[in-house]
Amino acid sequence: MQLFKTTISSEDLNTITDTITSGELGFGSNVTKLEQAYKLFSHKEYNTATNSASAAAFMIFAYLKDKYGVCDIYTPSIGFTSPAWAAKHHGHNLIWVDVDDSLVFI
Repeated sequence: MQLFKTTISSEDLNTITDTITSGELGFGSNVTKLEQAYKLFSHKEYNTATNSASAAAFMIFAYLKDKYGVCDIYTPSIGFTSPAWAAKHHGHNLIWVDVDDSLVFI
């Protein structure tokens, strides 16, 4: 069953294939191109691309530790664990909170 018609051009498909086969998924020249192009959206001089939310969380918690010292990090008892472990790795205090059936913190 076809749910939608793809809109990836042949040129984009070639770029995707070249990137995947190069082995430069998280590093390489395309990362710099992405960071430079993202300036148009962020309006910031410097932008940092990561290859996962886990890597981004690791960098954020390192920055928070450097700027503010140890922080209290509130995290729900359900969800992805990598941000919590990134916070813990950098010495932050983890505070686990429960959520109700509507996913509201309690």
